[in-house]
Amino acid sequence: MKTAKIIKCLREISQRLKELDLPQETLKELNEWIDVEERTIERFEEFKEFCRSMETWQARIIRVLRVEEKRNWRAIAKYCYKLGWGKWIPPSNQIMGYALCERAAQLLGENYEEEPWN
Repeated sequence: MKTAKIIKCLREISQRLKELDLPQETLKELNEWIDVEERTIERFEEFKEFCRSMETWQARIIRVLRVEEKRNWRAIAKYCYKLGWGKWIPPSNQIMGYALCERAAQLLGENYEEEPWN
């Protein structure tokens, strides 16, 4: 799994940082950043799992929001939240918007990381 490899890499970086002669404050900040990245990746995986139940008609709505109306991920998450498609905090959660776009593009045979999605 791609996510597991990223987290493993981040943990390896954390270990190697300890070997460097860095000021403690710098080391602490770098490790805090790594922890935040790990939690973000894990949350994205949770949101992707939630999006698995998306239907094609929902994917089409998300495509209109992203591609035609040029809405950002936060706006898409908030719009879907207001439609009652799920509950997440905050309603404008950027990571959820990203997961929604990824799943919508998949259902429509497109890649959310390429044009016209991104």
